[in-house]
Amino acid sequence: MILRDAFSGIYGITELIIPDKWTSIGYYYEEDERFYASDVFASCSSLRKVVIGKGVKYICDGAFSNCLNLREVVCPEDGSLEKIGEDVFQYTALTSMRFLPHTLKYMGSDIFKGCRMTEIYIPSSLEVYYGGSNHYADDELKTLVLEDSSEPIRCWPADGWFEEVYLGRAITKYMPFNVYNNSKNIKKVTFGPYFSGGNEWQFGNGVTEIYSQVTDPSLITCTFSTQVYDNATLYVPVGTKEAYAAQSNFKQFFDIREYTPDGISVATKQGIHPVSERYYDLNGRPINANHQKGIYIRKMSDGTTKKYLKK
Repeated sequence: MILRDAFSGIYGITELIIPDKWTSIGYYYEEDERFYASDVFASCSSLRKVVIGKGVKYICDGAFSNCLNLREVVCPEDGSLEKIGEDVFQYTALTSMRFLPHTLKYMGSDIFKGCRMTEIYIPSSLEVYYGGSNHYADDELKTLVLEDSSEPIRCWPADGWFEEVYLGRAITKYMPFNVYNNSKNIKKVTFGPYFSGGNEWQFGNGVTEIYSQVTDPSLITCTFSTQVYDNATLYVPVGTKEAYAAQSNFKQFFDIREYTPDGISVATKQGIHPVSERYYDLNGRPINANHQKGIYIRKMSDGTTKKYLKK
């Protein structure tokens, strides 16, 4: 077992490679699903890069907190990381979450508190995501992306002055940002193909573009302010304009236009290669398979396709 603060405060380490044979940074007790032995590498002030081993499934609370110069974290795509505890990367120099792998299922609260984050990128594998007050640098965080997934996510709000949000899946708890403090800067909203619900969502008056990839507008229940209805352009999938115009929460838009959805518009980085999935009926029309039964064509973003049966 690795004890609490085992390597905390060591000066002079600039790069840390976690061995593949490690299963946990700290200690995670699977029987009661609790993290122990926190702050293992906390306050290593000269640490700049961490490489997570392929066998690591758990990173315990505060593992790299207060590593003020930590700028890069590498997680292998064929690794095992499933859960990240609380405060793990708080007060580091990280600016992006794009190193998170598609094996990740759980993220604790305040993981990136005090960082100079510019974007949040949540992989499709994540099932539970806690936010936290003062979670991010207010003036630098601009983009939130929830990668496409047919499975919903449980989210708790976090702070950040977002300008663009991409919502690629349904959310079963709250919205992933603090609406009362952080919605007024949002200019662009995209509803991905699996988004649904949203009656508790509130967007500020600054929204000028709304892109929906949802073919059935009745699945989206959020409303907008009069200023947004008057000034924003609503883009909807080809062939759905009449359906949107007949929906009570969309018919108030002055400008509704059709377009061909082309997926997430935010570029990827080295270290994470999202494989999103889209569903089409047998005539090639995009559909939301999360809400319909039948035989579909499933197309992945890596170019592969296969038939899919939902009972």
